[in-house]
This record gives sequence, C-alpha cells and structure tokens, in this order.
Amino acid sequence: MSHVVETANTLLSAGRILNIPGVVTEQYPEKLGHTLPELDTSHCRVFSKHSFSMMTDDVVEYLNKECSDRDQYILMGIESHICITQTTLDILARHPQSTVFLVTDGISSSRLLDRSTALHRLSAAGAVLTTSESLIFDMMQTKDHPNFKELSAVVRTINTRTPREEQLQGL
Repeated sequence: MSHVVETANTLLSAGRILNIPGVVTEQYPEKLGHTLPELDTSHCRVFSKHSFSMMTDDVVEYLNKECSDRDQYILMGIESHICITQTTLDILARHPQSTVFLVTDGISSSRLLDRSTALHRLSAAGAVLTTSESLIFDMMQTKDHPNFKELSAVVRTINTRTPREEQLQGL
C-alpha cells in the first residue's frame, strides 16, 4: 500500500500547484484513526464521516459553496470496493453530467479481487479509469502550461518509486 500513499502525495502536490481544491474524508476516525500523517493535506478540507460515500451533507455543502464551477471529480483512496464505489456511484447519480476520474495507482483494497471488481464495475457505470501520471499530463494539456516544469518534476517521482511488478500487475 506504500505506492498508494506515494501516489496520493503526488496528486496532492499536483493539486496544490494547480490550485485544485481537495477534500479528504476520514471514515469513523474516532475508532479507525485519522488520515496518515505522511500525507500532506494542508490545502485540503478534512471531513469526518460514518457513511461509506464521502458525499455527506457537510461535503456536499462545501462542494456546492466552494467548487460549484467544477464538474470533474478525482478520486483516490482505500477500500475501492466500499468507499470509492459508493462515492463514485453517488456522484454519478447526483451529477450525471460530471466526470469521475478514478486514479488506479492511487486506489487499493485489502484484496486484489475486490479492487479489480470495483474498478471494472465503476468503469461500466461511467467513471474514467486513469493513472496519476496520465491525469497530471491531461490537466496540463501542453508543455507550454505555466506549471509544466514544476509538475514534470512531480511526475518524475512516479516511475522511480513504483516497482516494475506493480506496474505490470495493472487491473
């Protein structure tokens, strides 16, 4: 799971550079604990939740107020077959015109079968499967992007940290 943490930090860094608002939800933190301290969530809003979907009333209110001009969601996290699945389906039901990107190298489950099944199910439901590197370059569109050099440095860390076997494992 260390690659998921590293991918999360890569995307959190890219989000900070691109001024993309971030939302972090913590599942039942009083019993399950808080977000890992090695994740830099300093530019994100953190919400506690008990539902499996992150689209709680507090999160929806925040998104409607602070992010109403956005129609794309980027999801990463653990328990793809539970929280990622319910969040994705919730967003697609609430906002059918929106795009939900699932960052496959930033999503895990305790069992590979659960992860793989969830990603296939969510792709069939309309979510877009992508990788952190692909997503960052999609956001830039061109080498003329004002943050190209800074983001390229962030992207270079991806291939140096992911073992070849994990890259080949895929879905």
